[in-house]
Amino acid sequence: MSLATRAVDCAGRQRPTSSMLLDTPLPQLLADLDVELVETRISEPTLTGYLAIRRDGHRVLAMPLGRPSWERDIAARVILAEAFDLPRPALPAALEVSRS
Repeated sequence: MSLATRAVDCAGRQRPTSSMLLDTPLPQLLADLDVELVETRISEPTLTGYLAIRRDGHRVLAMPLGRPSWERDIAARVILAEAFDLPRPALPAALEVSRS
């Protein structure tokens, strides 16, 4: 499969490639993946965000209010890489990705 090829998940939505995840501007990436970005009122300092998949398959990426845009961009891409089982570089020890 070439990098230009875009896989599709079982719901008929686009599945990202690693290069798409790294190279696409975040607003376009979220639109391409049909992910809704919302701001959460959870103010826990260690929370960078989470992805929820509703029963109807709708994907919601929730991120805390007031974080710098660079932090939001990095956190969103890490969360999406984890959600789509894409390879990603190791994270610094202070960061942790968990699934529930």
